[in-house]
Amino acid sequence: MKKRMITLVLLGAGIAVTLGYSHGWAQARRQIMPAKVATVNVDRILRNSKKHARWQERMNAEESKIRAELDKMDKDAEAIKADMGTREPGSADYMKLMSNYMDRRAAADAKNKYYEQEMTLKVQRWTEALYQDVRAITAKVAQTRGLDIVLATEEISFPAPSVRDLLLAIKTNKVLYQSDELDITDDVLVQLDSTM
Repeated sequence: MKKRMITLVLLGAGIAVTLGYSHGWAQARRQIMPAKVATVNVDRILRNSKKHARWQERMNAEESKIRAELDKMDKDAEAIKADMGTREPGSADYMKLMSNYMDRRAAADAKNKYYEQEMTLKVQRWTEALYQDVRAITAKVAQTRGLDIVLATEEISFPAPSVRDLLLAIKTNKVLYQSDELDITDDVLVQLDSTM
């Protein structure tokens, strides 16, 4: 009975030491091992994404229709203004045409402002959704590759259009150098476009 008890105690002690050693080694390893890092170029994704290109085509078509509608409204207003030039200023016909011209001009201006705001909101919503997709896909690619951190990189073109643009680029660009082997942009782009 004593031998059995001693054996059990030694076995328990051995297991405790092994588990403690494994846990301690895992902790030390986490402290010793550097993080696995990669980069993604969001600008390049936006430029080369087929998903984004298709959305841009739809937006361009919609904008063309809107532009045609606004141009027609402008031409109609200008036709009325031209007709005003054939009338005696201050006459009843002239005043009626002026009222009609002002109404059409105001309607065209209001529609133009509305469409500008609508298009701005659509671009904002699309960009937010696309960026969230890029982030989610980047996380999946990083997990698949066993990466710990993914940094966003930017392409800066020189000379800068203005001092303001240059300073903004310098302030926001956080990755000054990376090896091409760390770039997972192409993997993220392929997966993003596969979600169309």
